[in-house]
Amino acid sequence: MNSEFVYINEVGPRDGLQNQKTILSSGIRLDLINHLIDAKIPGIEVASFVSPKAVPAMEGAREIIQGLANNAKGCEISVLVPNMKGFEMAAESGAEIITIVPSATETMNKKNINMGLEEAIKNSCNIIKSAKNLNLRTRAYVSVAWECPYEGRVKSSTVLNIANQLLSAGADEIILADTIGAANPASVGSLFKKCVDEFDHKNLSG
Repeated sequence: MNSEFVYINEVGPRDGLQNQKTILSSGIRLDLINHLIDAKIPGIEVASFVSPKAVPAMEGAREIIQGLANNAKGCEISVLVPNMKGFEMAAESGAEIITIVPSATETMNKKNINMGLEEAIKNSCNIIKSAKNLNLRTRAYVSVAWECPYEGRVKSSTVLNIANQLLSAGADEIILADTIGAANPASVGSLFKKCVDEFDHKNLSG
């Protein structure tokens, strides 16, 4: 891939809205997504298939996916799934790009998806394999790839190990996420170089 290439994947309809106090209906969120599509955004993460009791702002994910059917206009529409139940709901709704977000630390996984590190990686790998069996594309984030708000700096070897497991499970893309904005150009360059050196035959994104 050309090093000058920048791919914009807008996550506002999911990450930007899920923690807001004002809960928007699926219809309003769908209007927002359609405006982003009309603005020629190449990729949009539109929803998360989670329990509405846990994340009320993400209720109606099925309606959003079905509302976008045949209307994406070349935009890559992806959804986040935290567990196998969420994946099954997403697949049944017609989602074509499945995103998972395991974290690189024990504590962050427990806070985010109520699983320990080992369980989170196993869960993610199982989702990837299930998605590939249905010929769905997969994106695997490694959250807090540089620094965790609970455990501090994350070892690059930990990130490489997680990425290797996700790739071995069949992930189409690995995305290294600077979740709390702790990285700098030097640390980003260093970690990406290590990843590229080890996985240069795979597709890495950031």
